[in-house]
Formats: sequence, structure tokens, C-alpha cells
Amino acid sequence: MTKIISALFETYADAERSVTQLEAADIPNTDISLVTGDVEASNSFERDVVAGAGAGAALGGVGGVLAGLALLTAPGIGQVVAAGWIAAALVGATMVAGPTTGAVVGAGAGGAIGSLTEAGFPSSESHLYAEALRRGRSLVAVRVADEREGEVRAILAKFPSLDPSTVRSAYEAEGWAGPA
Repeated sequence: MTKIISALFETYADAERSVTQLEAADIPNTDISLVTGDVEASNSFERDVVAGAGAGAALGGVGGVLAGLALLTAPGIGQVVAAGWIAAALVGATMVAGPTTGAVVGAGAGGAIGSLTEAGFPSSESHLYAEALRRGRSLVAVRVADEREGEVRAILAKFPSLDPSTVRSAYEAEGWAGPA
């Protein structure tokens, strides 16, 4: 059986490092997603990739999920940079262009929360993740078979992540009202 293992990160850099480790562990790129509301940090990464590839070189070891980052606008969140199967859920049938083109597109019908729910997250998590992304946090999610769950959790635990219940409590203390 396949399940979704996710981690919410304060910084894009920690999310990026976790994705790199997941790929090094031979987790298929098609099963890894990264979405960040920290557009500035992820754009800085993308500029470094483009500069390194400008001389005709390959992406210098940067490939997979990170090479597929795209800038988009998700209803209820705003601009995010995303890659992987969650990005596909966020954009639905709408075209997406890479961040190096500067293009921004709208997400498909149903909004970001509906898209996250359709991607397999429970509704309460979808609301929390959407709010966290709106506030500049980064989400890494992995679709994984039961036999690799422990390995994926161990990789994600190597990097400082945020406890969703603590984040929810902090947001609610500030007046955010998630789903009932």
C-alpha cells in the first residue's frame, strides 16, 4: 500500500536538502514533491542552477525534482514554487512555465486546499499546509510503499522540520481559523 509521508520545513534550504537525500536513496522522482512559499529563496537556487548550466554544462548534479521547479500562483496561497505530483495537483489542467522564464500561471479549479486534498492529504492537513505555504514555509511530500516508510521518515528527520500540531496552535493563537 502507498501512503503520503510529509514534512513541513521553516526554510527552503532544509526542504531542498531533504529532497536531495530522498533522491540519493533512490526514491523515484515521480513520488517526491516540493512546494515552497519562499519564492525568493527558491528563485536564488534556480538562478544558481541556470548560471551553472549556462556554459552548456549539465545541471551539475542538480536534477530530478529540483530541476523541475516551477513558479505558479495558487488560489488562497499566492505565489509558490513547486515540483512533483503536488505541483501537478495545484495547477490542474493549467500550463506551467519554469521559473527561469518568469512566467506565472493560475492554478486549476478548486483552489489550493482542494488540490492538496485531491492529492491525498486529509482536509485538515490541506488547510494547515496551505496556510504554512502562504506564510513562506516549505512542504516536502513523498508517496511511499509501506516497506520504505521508515527509511523515508528517517531521511526527513535528518533536517529540522516543524511539528504540524505546534504550527496549527501558533497560527490559531494569531487568529487563523482552520477547518472545524
